[in-house]
Amino acid sequence: MSDRNPVGTLFLDLIDQLIDVAKNPDASRIEVVMGSYELDAQGKKLPMDGERSAAPRSVTVTALNKDVQEQLRQQIDAGPLAYLMILWIERSSKESRLGILAFDPVTGQTRVGMAGLDKVQQSAVSDYLQRQAQR
Repeated sequence: MSDRNPVGTLFLDLIDQLIDVAKNPDASRIEVVMGSYELDAQGKKLPMDGERSAAPRSVTVTALNKDVQEQLRQQIDAGPLAYLMILWIERSSKESRLGILAFDPVTGQTRVGMAGLDKVQQSAVSDYLQRQAQR
C-alpha cells in the first residue's frame, strides 16, 4: 500500500461498494476476485502460465455478514494485491449483464466495467464467467 491509500482503506472501500451492490435486488452471484503476486525468495514477481504473475483467489458473497467480511479482510491482507474486483450478474426483465467494479490497490481508485482492465484482470473476469456457466 502507498501513502495515497493507507492500510485498511482498500478494505473499507471494498465493503462500502459491496453494500451498494448487495442492495441491488437484480444483482446475483456476487464474487470478490483478487490476485496476489507470487514472489520468489528475493521478493521478485514470479511468472505464471508464461505471462500471468498473479495467483487468483475469489470469495463468493451470499450475505455480507461478519464472517464474510473477516474472510475478505484476511484475503486482502494475505499478500500484495495485483488486482481487486467485485463481479456480479445483474438480471433485469429483458437481459443479464456483467457488473464489474475494479479497485486499484495502489491508488484506491475504482473503475466500472471492462474498459481499462489489463490481461490479468480480463483473465479473472473470464474465469468468473466460466464458473457462472457451470452453475
